[in-house]
Amino acid sequence: MKNSFCTFLGCLFLLSFAQGQSYSTPEPDRPRKHLIIGGGISFQWFDNPLKLGYLQVETPIGEYQHLGIMFTKLFSGSNYDYYNLSLEKGFEVGINFKYFLHGRFTGRKTGFYLGPDIRFGKRTYRYNSYDFMTGGYTEVDEVLKSSKIMLAWGVQWHFGQHVIFELSVPTGYESLASTSEYPSNGYYNSFNNTVVFLPSLTLGVAF
Repeated sequence: MKNSFCTFLGCLFLLSFAQGQSYSTPEPDRPRKHLIIGGGISFQWFDNPLKLGYLQVETPIGEYQHLGIMFTKLFSGSNYDYYNLSLEKGFEVGINFKYFLHGRFTGRKTGFYLGPDIRFGKRTYRYNSYDFMTGGYTEVDEVLKSSKIMLAWGVQWHFGQHVIFELSVPTGYESLASTSEYPSNGYYNSFNNTVVFLPSLTLGVAF
């Protein structure tokens, strides 16, 4: 996991450096795009590993800024082995802001950006609870509310007039809280705040 983490960061750093070098020769401006629609996949690493798929819509709001909204679906089957937890379902909605440090989407083919990424959601975990009365196990569902506050950095490519390809790395903190007054599993009390790292790949269309 550490090797993959370092490799991904190294590749993105080299791509970012290449972006800065590519702007030594100005490119002609292109017609402004008003909407970008994209979908992609993401992997949440560290304490609470998850696989995610998402749909996002963003629009330029200035020369160097984009504002976007995102809907994310969490894939079931992700496990947290120590507590024998299995993710049954989950979703997140969020908002993000991108500030392009090298050029802008309108008038450039590529761009390196930074910006905040904030998400809120809900997920359901299932685990086996031991029943002392019967001596057996019972499946229990626990519903959690989640919130993420992250700083995203990435590279966005523009191919031709409409095709968008993007690599990004939102990094920050996630907070989990049970919707039950008395959570049935100690996981929710022990890991209320965790560091998250979400390498993401997006393919989109600009209009």
